[in-house]
Amino acid sequence: MSGVLSNPTVVDLFSGAGVFSLAFQDAGAQLVRAYELDEAAANTYRRNLGDHIVVGDVKAAHPEGRCDILIAGPPCQGFSTSGKRSADDPRNQLSRIVPIWAEKLQPQVIVIENVAPYLKSAVWEENRNTFERMGYHVEAFLVNALDFGVPQNRARSITICSKNDIPNLARPRRFKRKTVRDAFDGLGAREKPEMQHVWFQPTPLALERLSHVPPGGDIRNIAEKAPELVPKSWWKVRSKIIDIWGRLSWEGPSKTVKASFPHLSKGRYAHPEYDRLISIREAARLQSVPDGFHFTGTIYQCARQIGNCVPYKMGKAIATDVINSLN
Repeated sequence: MSGVLSNPTVVDLFSGAGVFSLAFQDAGAQLVRAYELDEAAANTYRRNLGDHIVVGDVKAAHPEGRCDILIAGPPCQGFSTSGKRSADDPRNQLSRIVPIWAEKLQPQVIVIENVAPYLKSAVWEENRNTFERMGYHVEAFLVNALDFGVPQNRARSITICSKNDIPNLARPRRFKRKTVRDAFDGLGAREKPEMQHVWFQPTPLALERLSHVPPGGDIRNIAEKAPELVPKSWWKVRSKIIDIWGRLSWEGPSKTVKASFPHLSKGRYAHPEYDRLISIREAARLQSVPDGFHFTGTIYQCARQIGNCVPYKMGKAIATDVINSLN
């Protein structure tokens, strides 16, 4: 284990593109290893953070050495209310890997990020008991990216397991609330490939539907103004599914940015003003990712990386609190 706690070492499990790792690095930590199954996400990590990432199934990897901080963002789809939320989802079992790695790496602090319902799962309860038997103090927090200066309403759970004091992540923050207008400032109507300000091109039918949606509107506006353009399947479930074919509003935050944002039919992902989807860079800014961070892969691969990442500003605030707790 590193003896220099002002520059603690970090291992990242399920690292994705590496935005949470970037947050810890910028808060003063030293990244020593990361593990990620998705090759495109691993390439993004490597391009921005270095060659210390291992590509492959973390279940087949072998923990090596020690670290001061272990961070992990296990797959959330089996816990999320936006999916099927099945207790039998095999991806849920990946969370059980974290205490196994903690036993080998002996970190002082473990940070686990996931969706809010994760805290009500049997897996979380089992892991908490395991961590406590290992000598860790365990505390879970429900946080929202909005409170950390991120222009997005994104609720998440953060579980801290520590052999030291646990930082109070629930304390009031002094970050100024940000809007979509703040996030998109300077990007404009034209593509800028050098900034990854590019977007998926919708079909002519999709654009015709979108032309009837005002800022902050959604499929209900299409149904009112041009019902013949509404997909027949929607009429059967219209009272249950309304937040699709939606536009963002300039003066508020976005809703949760998911990996599906290149699809108008999957949420509120249309630009507030222009008849198009939000771009890769606009979505990254809604996650407060610095413009210098470059995503690799196709538009869909980049979208998955952005939708799955920890918002940078929230991650850095958490990283700073965790590093300070070591001192």
